[in-house]
Amino acid sequence: MKTSTEYQGKGFEWAAGKITDWEAYVGSTVEVWKAADGEKFVELDGSPGNYGIKQPIKDAKAGGYILTWRHSGRNTTRADSDSYCVRVYYIKDDAEVPIAQSTEFSGFDKKAWNDKAFGFQITPKQIDEAKEAKETIYVAFIPTGNLNTYGTLIDKVRLAPVDIDDNIPATGVDDVSNTVLPDIKGYQNKFWIMAPAGNDIGGSLYKNAMKFTTILGENSTLGITCPDATVTPTSVKLDGTAAAEATWHGTASETGDKEPSFNFNGTVVDLPIAVKVMKRRALKVTVWLIPRLRANGTVDQPVYKPTKQELDDFLNSVYQPQVNMAFDCHVVETSPFEFDIADGTAFGAPAEKLKPENGYLDTSNSGVAEETTLRDQWNEEKANVNVYIGLLRKICG
Repeated sequence: MKTSTEYQGKGFEWAAGKITDWEAYVGSTVEVWKAADGEKFVELDGSPGNYGIKQPIKDAKAGGYILTWRHSGRNTTRADSDSYCVRVYYIKDDAEVPIAQSTEFSGFDKKAWNDKAFGFQITPKQIDEAKEAKETIYVAFIPTGNLNTYGTLIDKVRLAPVDIDDNIPATGVDDVSNTVLPDIKGYQNKFWIMAPAGNDIGGSLYKNAMKFTTILGENSTLGITCPDATVTPTSVKLDGTAAAEATWHGTASETGDKEPSFNFNGTVVDLPIAVKVMKRRALKVTVWLIPRLRANGTVDQPVYKPTKQELDDFLNSVYQPQVNMAFDCHVVETSPFEFDIADGTAFGAPAEKLKPENGYLDTSNSGVAEETTLRDQWNEEKANVNVYIGLLRKICG
């Protein structure tokens, strides 16, 4: 890695042209430096009236971002005030509308390049407001010290969206709810990862496996810690490989929202990602299979006769990975029973639609409540849910 003093030595030149897509934050000129090997970088305080750099975020979308770069101070006593910040913004009515701003970077090494990072979020509302103003969202490096033409050197700038995903669809990652407008029901201002507590159906420690799909290169490492949760591994590679995968396990006894901490190559970054520690919950379900006894004595069997194993397997495959819930189903086949008995004429319903043996499960609005009749006849009080399966076309009432 070259140091700034090496760049200031032989083979170095100022005013080395332009760097694609970058322009001055103030003024019209960006001071570009070039080393003997042809590598270019910029100085933030180039000349009087020209300082800082900015670039539009092309095709900006709602979500989180990680900005990475390298910086170095000028190895001269005249560069005694070369602090700067990173700002994300758009223009409305000739004024900046801030979206995010880093803390001030100062007091850094003036003889070597160091990696830095900044995490930020752009909300759906901010995307819409920028579009309404017909303006572009910019990211800018802005000097905050004395403007004496001895500014900080900036190199290797990269911007990537923060993306996370389930290893298997719908298994504990919500990467959708933060992409809708805040007035839409269900909007969340962050990505969510579930950290299940307890053991899985088979008795093993239950973990939620997911991956970070942000790509920033083979030397890009994201460190992770989270209260009341274990993350394995504690750092992942943002290189698009299996090294970007992590598993989460909740260690708390109660469900709760947690704020994980992230660092990129050692620099703390604020990412719009939260963790839901989800305690293990059990749901007991009793399923009643009720043959229908008609008035003429014939018996109609239930339209579907699932087994306990079929129900447990299906429900657990859906709800265990999403909300850490285990189902214990109990299937009971009853004796034949005539439950299609309602007569809704007392409520003014047309007799041809609400009469006994009409093939509908009539509810309490239709006179004799067939639904209540079933519940009175068969109900497991210790079950969280009672389900009734018979032979009727649909609910009416």
